[in-house]
Amino acid sequence: MKDKLKTASLWIIVLCVVIWALQFIAFKFGIMQDLTYNLALSWEGIKEMKYWQFVTNIFSHHPTNVIHIMFNMIGVWYLGMALENVIGWRKYLMFMIVCGVIANASWLLFNPAGWLVGLSGAVYGLFGGIIALDYKNKIDVFGAFKLDAYVLGLMIVGYEVVSILLRISMGVANSVHIVGLIIGFLLIKFIWKKPTNEKN
Repeated sequence: MKDKLKTASLWIIVLCVVIWALQFIAFKFGIMQDLTYNLALSWEGIKEMKYWQFVTNIFSHHPTNVIHIMFNMIGVWYLGMALENVIGWRKYLMFMIVCGVIANASWLLFNPAGWLVGLSGAVYGLFGGIIALDYKNKIDVFGAFKLDAYVLGLMIVGYEVVSILLRISMGVANSVHIVGLIIGFLLIKFIWKKPTNEKN
């Protein structure tokens, strides 16, 4: 447990939870009214030269949606820890930021209005990274059964594609998930696959 307290994955979770708590307080009590807007990614923000949004939106979440942040943090805890142990915390942080920035920025191509927050693009990047490390690696699915990593990856992509085609979004940025998974796979497969000697 002490080793886990030193991981970048844990500190990403802490950062996201603290930011979400501030967003929730701002929304609930009517203070810092523009906090989420200034953190979220949007064309309006880019036009106002708020370029920090390319990064801040990754670590922000919907202020009233607990499930949104909860599932992302579970993904970071399980998948993030596994990947960080292989590539080291420095490469892992770069991996998360690169996946998050590219995946979330791709959302702008299909959405001229609205705003985006969330770590989902980077979390799906973790799925891609795990698949790239060992596509036959068995992944525990909710403790019920295990699937080969590549099978789970194909199922995820299939679900996201069907959701896009049938327009079953439910407020979820499905294209971001697909892009994140692909970027994560490519980064680990061709750039950061070799284990590192870094100590977490």
